[in-house]
Amino acid sequence: MEELDDRSLKIIIDSNPGDFAIYQLAQGKLSSLYASEGLAELSGMSQQEYDDLTEADASAVIMKADLPEVKKRIAQMMKDATDADFAYRIMHKTLGHIWVHARGRLIGMRNGYPVLLVSYSR
Repeated sequence: MEELDDRSLKIIIDSNPGDFAIYQLAQGKLSSLYASEGLAELSGMSQQEYDDLTEADASAVIMKADLPEVKKRIAQMMKDATDADFAYRIMHKTLGHIWVHARGRLIGMRNGYPVLLVSYSR
């Protein structure tokens, strides 16, 4: 699997339209390497509110009841080296929660940990 440096991540970011994020999975935590502004908008939050909520763990925005299934899907995606395609609920500032459709794939490694590209739609 390719080791991703900052330049590689910038190329990926610049070539992807829409609402997406690049995450690194390390020590059971999902860290945002990049989250498009559209994710904050999708959740009804300002960019600062979204960043504050997801700073320690990007999965903080996922509804707790849906988190085990999301983790299972991510683990399966990495194990099988296949794309993931699933729906789950995220917190929304004014609506309580909304359903999102996520499509993800393993795109490389960074410092020995897997890096995932996930695109979102409603």
